[in-house]
Amino acid sequence: MAHEIDMETGKPGIAYVGAVPWHGLGFEIDPESTIEDWREKAGLAWEIKTSPVIYQAKGKLNAMTDRSVLMRDDTFGPLSIVSDKYKVVQPKEILEFYRDLTKAAGFKLNTAGSLRGGRKIWALAEIGEEAIIAKDDKITGYLLLATSFDGSLSTTAMFTSVRVVCANTLQFAVDEGDKGERPYVKVPHNMAFNAEAVKLELGLSRPSFALFQDRVVEMAKAKVADDEAMTWIQELVGEDHDKKVNAIFSAYKSAPGHQLKSANDTVWGLVNAVTYYLDHARDNRAVDIRLDRAWFGDGLKLKGLAWDAALRMVA
Repeated sequence: MAHEIDMETGKPGIAYVGAVPWHGLGFEIDPESTIEDWREKAGLAWEIKTSPVIYQAKGKLNAMTDRSVLMRDDTFGPLSIVSDKYKVVQPKEILEFYRDLTKAAGFKLNTAGSLRGGRKIWALAEIGEEAIIAKDDKITGYLLLATSFDGSLSTTAMFTSVRVVCANTLQFAVDEGDKGERPYVKVPHNMAFNAEAVKLELGLSRPSFALFQDRVVEMAKAKVADDEAMTWIQELVGEDHDKKVNAIFSAYKSAPGHQLKSANDTVWGLVNAVTYYLDHARDNRAVDIRLDRAWFGDGLKLKGLAWDAALRMVA
């Protein structure tokens, strides 16, 4: 089945360090690689160029003055038609966002790449923090930055996490408190992208990850009976979605990592039943399509609802 990884150059447009990512795709790159190396290995060593929209009428060629075609300068593949108000964030800017963070703040680039012929690109970096929930149950924190060239995604920076035992992904919330820090920042394409302003708005604070850990520990200690779990899932996805309800409940009882004390019949187990279902078990389509939906689509929204519902259970 066709997948969404960018293959415009004949090679998959993803690079990673360390263990093969949960989606199992890409080229391994040395952890000490430069930003420039990342661009090359991740298939992001190209720029967006614009061209007027030309159309033919009555035998003459005419140009639209308020519309442009976005295209790659390596393959000249067209990505979309946009208005003259559309602000492009170049692939280089996505990786440059992490330059000072990797040099001075302890961040480490983990994966970078593009989907759908380059219409959507991203970079992901470890923030240098791990949450130990219980024995053999560990979560690693990341910062994701992504953008699109077809209007499907605002330029988005968000904190996310990966549960090591099963590779489930989950956005982690920060304490909005007096600083006004947020778990994500979205910059629409009618506004210029300012990397430093985005970093300031995110806060990039490690205490935020500590708060996330504290909340997960509470969830790991909160036991749930099977009938309570089923009701929680039904309320989350809707009782009329029997197939989805049963699949999530099955993940709650038997997904990887369920056997750990922290997840076995606990609120934390419920959260991971949802994330496992969305990241790994929802359908049999290509794994990179699941990656797209888990990070950017309806999967991200449902994970957020599951997190909020879990917080209410331990409030």
